[in-house]
Amino acid sequence: MNETCGNRSRFAAWREDPDCLTVWALLTAEERRDDLIAVSIWSVMLSFALISNILILIGIARSSTMRSATSYWFIISLAICDIVMAIISIVHLLPATAFHSQYV
Repeated sequence: MNETCGNRSRFAAWREDPDCLTVWALLTAEERRDDLIAVSIWSVMLSFALISNILILIGIARSSTMRSATSYWFIISLAICDIVMAIISIVHLLPATAFHSQYV
């Protein structure tokens, strides 16, 4: 496969070519550079959100004074909501951005 997905010309409708909607094409094809940048940035942000919120929950769980303080219950619920949203985004947003109509 060359840089233009499945031997299509550079200006062809690459979104309709199934060869262009693969992981290999995402990493190598010139038409998919914007998708690769978006997926990379989202991956970094979502990974950071997931890890930091898990660390927040661990930190609060290990401290008995933080666990018993009512004000930290709000932080716990926000961290849980952030973790759920990050997981949903990893499962849905990243593949939908990377594979477009093939995923949906």
